[in-house]
Amino acid sequence: MLRIEKIIGTSSDGEVHQQLHRLEHAHAVDYLVLPRKDLARRRFRASTENGREVAVSLPREETVFD
Repeated sequence: MLRIEKIIGTSSDGEVHQQLHRLEHAHAVDYLVLPRKDLARRRFRASTENGREVAVSLPREETVFD
């Protein structure tokens, strides 16, 4: 299980966008789609689009966003 404890940035950030673009071409990006009601949560378990289990545990000052 993959454990996520930090958000590194947003895809609209130029540098993050470029890195994601390269990773997408290498088929190394997996998406975690959450229902809107779960966006306020900081601790939860979910599965990515490729079926990988993820445990998210974020600090209080961080929130999940699109």
